[in-house]
Amino acid sequence: MDYARQILDYKVEYSDSHSSYIFGSSELTKFESISEWLEYLYPSELIDEKDDSDENSIPHVQYLAVRKSDDKLIGLVNLRLDLNDFLEKYIGNVGYSVRPSERRKGYASKILKLIFEEAYLYDLKKLLLVCNEDNIASIKTIEKNGGILEDIVINYDNKLQKRYWVNLKELV
Repeated sequence: MDYARQILDYKVEYSDSHSSYIFGSSELTKFESISEWLEYLYPSELIDEKDDSDENSIPHVQYLAVRKSDDKLIGLVNLRLDLNDFLEKYIGNVGYSVRPSERRKGYASKILKLIFEEAYLYDLKKLLLVCNEDNIASIKTIEKNGGILEDIVINYDNKLQKRYWVNLKELV
């Protein structure tokens, strides 16, 4: 994989910034190697039954957001093509992150616009985006990109989360 080193560097940069979880990474922080992570993302053996407790068993696509000018990994995005009850209440269709050293440069908005186009190609008409109520950067990014607040819920960590819907037919 051409981006294996950059993915590991991305993971290290997150741990250096004291973040224990990388949104949009499909559990990257749980794996020692990129090959283990890829096996988790795309198991070599087909799974016959859908396990609603495992977000990875829901059809999804993992994206790398790469800056064209220097081929640098800027962000990670996970697009979930379906939602179970847990994902619909607490997680949403899209998880994304921007490399800490590349924040405040407009990349989150660019990433969302691109993922909206991708989601539309998968015939999704609307997407659910969820973020913690204290994540001002994500709130601004989601609202700037057409997110309509549906409600605020208490999540599984007992924190307030905002749930936004984005109507793709209006944006793409």
